[in-house]
Amino acid sequence: MQTGALEGVRVIEWAEGIAGPFAGRILAGLGAEVVKVEPPGGGDASRRAGPFRGDVPDREASGLFLYLNAGKRGITLDPARPGGREVFGKLLAGADVLVLDKPAPALRRWRLGLPGLQRRHPGLVVASVTPFGLEGPYAGFKASDLVTFHMAGLGFITPRLPPSPDLPPLRAGTPIVGYLAGLNGAAAIGCALLVRELSGRGQLIDLAEMECAMFAVAAGVPAYTYEPRVPSRQPAGPPAVAPIALLPTADGYFEVQCQEEEHWDGLVGALGEPEWARWEVFADKGLRGQNWDALRPLLEEVTRTVEKARLFREAQARGVPLAPVNSPRDVVECEHLRVRGFFETVEHPVAGPVLMPGALAQLTATPWRALGPAPLLGQHTTEVLEGLGYSKAELLALRQRGAV
Repeated sequence: MQTGALEGVRVIEWAEGIAGPFAGRILAGLGAEVVKVEPPGGGDASRRAGPFRGDVPDREASGLFLYLNAGKRGITLDPARPGGREVFGKLLAGADVLVLDKPAPALRRWRLGLPGLQRRHPGLVVASVTPFGLEGPYAGFKASDLVTFHMAGLGFITPRLPPSPDLPPLRAGTPIVGYLAGLNGAAAIGCALLVRELSGRGQLIDLAEMECAMFAVAAGVPAYTYEPRVPSRQPAGPPAVAPIALLPTADGYFEVQCQEEEHWDGLVGALGEPEWARWEVFADKGLRGQNWDALRPLLEEVTRTVEKARLFREAQARGVPLAPVNSPRDVVECEHLRVRGFFETVEHPVAGPVLMPGALAQLTATPWRALGPAPLLGQHTTEVLEGLGYSKAELLALRQRGAV
């Protein structure tokens, strides 16, 4: 009986950072066997990124690496070296999917060009993750998450409704582009595997991180084509509807979206029916928008006296779309997520118990697989290569050449 949606699928992941490894993590959670290929010596760059327990750097205990690579088997291999290229070819011969993040010029230089790989392995699904894609004027350009974030236009709308148009753009507090690209990559791989099931042939997935990020600002594209002008970062007059705002509480902040009159009535009730809430100048959502400068300080005077958890409960009981702005502590201690079993604790031989997010979605027939720990550097090299037919003497020779 199949227990995972991708049970029986073998994935070779030759990718560092976030996008490729996050795609691999999703596939592993769905039941695929994922073999992670890391450079001999230092391993994946995310091993050096942290966070580290007690701020003590340890390549086996980086929180980022442990999260992105949970549930994978790990080998060290340099496919660009003589000997390493042959090992890589044998790995691919038994694989269904290859996830890689190497630019096309480098692959050609190493005699691992994508057209050749596809000819030798016609059933292989190859997911290439690069900043700008394999074609176009920017193909081969280097970039970080920060670069693709801003090139996709996300920085222009961050923060939302800034108080001054002169403020510089900001980036999100997490490398969001890498996670968006990894999620898109996993979805595309699933589609390609379905096509292969029907046709028997694999295909190339050209995944550009910049393009994945642009889906987060997709509405801006038709807006510009409707009226080709660059909008100011300065709010153009009072809001049309209010309150739609981030407001303070006694212990943090909350976001409220009062787009209908019943939402306003519920919020007023949750705040104890203050007298000013029924003034004529705030009689409907349009008037509240026009008089937002007067309404906001009145609201804040009351909300600053209420704890966000209490306000959340009372507003939601009245059907108001209001929620707290959670800190990492709030998220980890969230009762809702605990009841849903969202978090899982993974025991790692070096880092110890590590709490991390679990399933991306709840599949009832083929549930998310509880992931084991991320591999130690090169932990499964001998096991995997012996499975390919390499003897101990051949493994030693490969190590001496720096290929594994």
